[in-house]
Amino acid sequence: MSFLKIVCSEPKNDLASFLQSLPIEPAEPVVALVLSTADLAYPHVAARTFVASAKEVGASHLLWVAPYLPPSSRLGQQIRDAEAFVRASGHRVTAVWHGPLLSALNLWREDIRLRRTLPLPLGSGALPWVAPADVARMAIRALEQPGVEAPVVRGPAACTGAEVAAALSRAVRAALASERFASRRFEEIDRDHDRALSEDELLPYLTGLGIPADEARALLVAADTTGDGTLDFEEFTAGLRGPLDNLVQQLLREDTFEIRYVDTPADAAVAALVQAGLRRAAAEALIEGWASVAAEGIPEGPDEAWLELPPASVDAWAERHALDYVNVHLLPGQGLLAQREAVVEDGAAMGALAGKQAAVSSIVDSGGRILTLFRALDGSGVSARWLDAPAASLRWVTCGDRDRRRALLVSSGQLAGLHVEGEWQGLPSAMRQLMARAPLPGWQLATFRELGELKLEQPAALYEPNEVVCNCAGVKRGQIAGLIEAGCATVAELSERTRAGQICGGCVPAIEEMFGGSSLVQAEVKGARELAPGIFQIALSPVGGAPAASVPGQHVLVQGYLDRRWVARAYTLSAPARAGGDYEITVKREELGVFSRWLCERAAASLLRASAPRGGFVLPAPPVERVVFLAGGIGVTPAMAMLRALDGRADRPDARAFLLDWSASRAADFLYFEEELRAIAGRTPGVAFRLRATQAEGRLSGEDVVELYPYRPGSRALVCGPEGFMRDAHEHLRAAGWPADAIQRELFTSNVDAAGTIRQAPLRRAGAVRGAGGVCPVEHGSFHLTPTAPAAALTEAEAFLRQCYAELGVPSAVDERWQEVRASLEKHGTYAHLPDELAYGARLAWRNSSRCIGRFFWSTLHVRDLRHLTTEEEIFQALVEHLDLATNGGDIRATMSVFRPGEPRIRIWNGQLVRYAGYRLPEGGILGDPANVELTDQALSLGWPGGERTRFDLLPLIIQIGDARPRWFELPRERVLEVPIEHPRHAWFAELGLKWHALPAVCNLALDLGGIHYTAAPFNGFYMGTEIGARNLSDVTRYNQLPLIADRLGLDRSRSDTLWQDAALVELNIAVLHSFRQAKVRMLDHHTLSEYFKKFEQQERQCERPVYADWSWIVPPMSASTMAVFHTNMENKILKPNYLYQDDPWKERKG
Repeated sequence: MSFLKIVCSEPKNDLASFLQSLPIEPAEPVVALVLSTADLAYPHVAARTFVASAKEVGASHLLWVAPYLPPSSRLGQQIRDAEAFVRASGHRVTAVWHGPLLSALNLWREDIRLRRTLPLPLGSGALPWVAPADVARMAIRALEQPGVEAPVVRGPAACTGAEVAAALSRAVRAALASERFASRRFEEIDRDHDRALSEDELLPYLTGLGIPADEARALLVAADTTGDGTLDFEEFTAGLRGPLDNLVQQLLREDTFEIRYVDTPADAAVAALVQAGLRRAAAEALIEGWASVAAEGIPEGPDEAWLELPPASVDAWAERHALDYVNVHLLPGQGLLAQREAVVEDGAAMGALAGKQAAVSSIVDSGGRILTLFRALDGSGVSARWLDAPAASLRWVTCGDRDRRRALLVSSGQLAGLHVEGEWQGLPSAMRQLMARAPLPGWQLATFRELGELKLEQPAALYEPNEVVCNCAGVKRGQIAGLIEAGCATVAELSERTRAGQICGGCVPAIEEMFGGSSLVQAEVKGARELAPGIFQIALSPVGGAPAASVPGQHVLVQGYLDRRWVARAYTLSAPARAGGDYEITVKREELGVFSRWLCERAAASLLRASAPRGGFVLPAPPVERVVFLAGGIGVTPAMAMLRALDGRADRPDARAFLLDWSASRAADFLYFEEELRAIAGRTPGVAFRLRATQAEGRLSGEDVVELYPYRPGSRALVCGPEGFMRDAHEHLRAAGWPADAIQRELFTSNVDAAGTIRQAPLRRAGAVRGAGGVCPVEHGSFHLTPTAPAAALTEAEAFLRQCYAELGVPSAVDERWQEVRASLEKHGTYAHLPDELAYGARLAWRNSSRCIGRFFWSTLHVRDLRHLTTEEEIFQALVEHLDLATNGGDIRATMSVFRPGEPRIRIWNGQLVRYAGYRLPEGGILGDPANVELTDQALSLGWPGGERTRFDLLPLIIQIGDARPRWFELPRERVLEVPIEHPRHAWFAELGLKWHALPAVCNLALDLGGIHYTAAPFNGFYMGTEIGARNLSDVTRYNQLPLIADRLGLDRSRSDTLWQDAALVELNIAVLHSFRQAKVRMLDHHTLSEYFKKFEQQERQCERPVYADWSWIVPPMSASTMAVFHTNMENKILKPNYLYQDDPWKERKG
């Protein structure tokens, strides 16, 4: 039997928990009141609640448990009055009084754990501290002896604050002894105290550390050597005791874990308690009550006789609870982590961090070596170093850019430390190298001196579950996403559970991005309208609240949940928002944009957040009487908001002239606002505009500004558009005599962080050049892969490295890197590309692909480095992941997955990841895709049973490593996005049963890069409509659908001069484009992609690089003469790196 009810205002109260856990057998129903710290200021309120609760449950006996305060004190008298109220209720009452509870020290837990201080306002006074368990036992004894007044429960001796701090210090050091440390962690997990950890007990602990549930279960199975489904202490600590003891001893040599008592003024103690979450009145009552006990003491009584054993001393209590006050954790695969806070010592090496409050982390690795890291609490920087590095070998390497205050500490060719002031996106990867004590080659040091970076490129943001986000704590992106989706609500909560972000803090921006901005509110899309091709007007509104009013020109920050992370973009309000109305934004749907495409097509059915209007780029107020607005592209949207505010309001006293000069590539780009602009200008005096189609008229020049927009007092120039436009316009205005303070700019970029701040791009040296050091790109004589001779491999490797490092802006780093590569080639006949070299080389190969019309997008290729995978099963799983990542729900992104080169060779037999089978029919003919008949035959011969025998059966993926038997793997249909083909005007088109897959991922080309052949490197872009409509579904050697479509259209097929094939081909291509658009799958038509190719040519000319192209492949297979590429003379050369054809593997095998 137990209490009917325990009344306590604190949800987590140690004394109440002890009372609840102790079995009692009272003669009558009992309700207990635990008067907590929160009740001290208003004990009479707690007493009334207590009596009401007793009446509610029908209890006849009340147990009053309250802190003893001298009756002569104000608070002591209030508590006695509250007790008298309870006794007057007519119930039988048993009272238990106790001294200051040791559990109250939890209020200062963070001071003890992090700052190693015990800040109490006791002076030299002493308190008779008592453990909650002793008070609970006294309550049970009092209930067993009704009518006998129990003595006040007090500790065996009064202790000063300094004595309590010393007891905690001793207990913490003792608790870190290996077996005790592990034993305490074991006891914490063992909730039922049966000395065996079940899955139900271990899973919450492991997943709370950020380990995925599946991985946690696998750990349990591996550790369960007896196979009984639980872990005993021996299994729990297997392999840890010896190493752990060494690590702890090493840590204790570096850190004494001494906790200091700090005599704190009462008002400061109250303020700290309030900051920790206690109400001010309760904090003041606690401090006042302790002061009265320290001054007058507590009456002595026969505690030991009543308790039948001595009450716990401060030392005994501290020993039991020491791990609550020590910030030491086991880092999987890393060692021990101890954390505290301290002031950074003065010293030249600490730079601007000296004298600042910092979080100090000490990491003891498995070899007993210690890494100490200081992270300024104000976020201003990080400094870290390995303490065992010999002083004589240390040297600092600094970044040559003075605006980037960062330096590396190098010892004998290894990274031994780093110092960073300000933000650095490369800090997480630098910490990975520091934690691993990785070698730091000369090329990397040169890159750091030039750019302040250790990587040539910053990796693109893809959701890869196994990507390590926090290198210091070993926490992966999938772990963080899982915890967020399981209810982890804040960065602080996730950090407490996984330690991610607590050590160097470099991963905090990435974690914050996954959480999104806390200042934004949930919003919904109220409407979306396409004003012109690719230009959308979208209305947004906060959910559950009214939109705030805006000033013309302000913007809102919009966040969308993409790839299990929050992505933020800033959009100018294209019309002033009225309080209670919607937010209207105008969005240019970028074909390769991540966010704009999502916002235009998918936001209405997805998670969305929005901020209140913000920003200072607004319509100038008087005395400005003339506004000149220079807009580039979609940067016209703030101008439209301003013009709509001025529309028809010439009678206003603040009326002003407004001159808009809007630049865009083509006249068609003005259509979505041109009519409205003419209407506003027609009814609003002082408003005028000029539309500048730059392809026909040229760009805004300095002469234009001087002639059309000369400066005069009272004028303000507003400039908004892409970065290049902004730079040129600003220079023209300044040259025309405009003062700097009369020009205001708004960079029209969506590259913002979760808070809406524009991200700074990594530093890059200017000038992508044709060649470097006299080395020209290597030319190849065929589109087919051929063996590379050793001498040629040297030439190709050097050519690629010099081109790569020159274009990435660090030519000074290439010589030492080339020496490494040459030595490896001469000794081993091969070398390994660095991840950055591989990624950039893959993009260069796309840029060099003379048969590809889509090369404008070459720099957007996401490269997955999968060279570590070794088995067919691993490769197949990676290919399925490629499907998911690249398909991206239809928002196709260019992706490459690169597997290791060399022997034994890896080959993927399929021409593309997704292919439809072609079955030979007994009576002759083909069911399915005739292009894949041979591959289908091979799959069937390897044991594939075949599909359902339809025209669109998915072929399995066939993977072969070396001479081993090829393995086939069924492709999960649910992972393949397919688009049914329908026509916007002909309903019967759907009856044809046509469809096509969304992702054109090519598998049978090899990446020939710097003398290395990657024979398994599947990659994809996105479809041009004619690839499906004018080839796959229409070719007579493929699905040959034109005759059937012509018949349904009623076309005359008797003669070729009726152009029935042309007419049917157009309708089929209309259907393909329409269907992909309706399915929200990225696809471009052949006219648009041809224009992109011309833009690519223009970009390459600006970079002084020739463009080589195979005319017969670049010109689309229909309407050729209507496009500029048809009329372009093209020279075809095959440069390396490139993607080259390989023979079909089954033919290689036979030959």
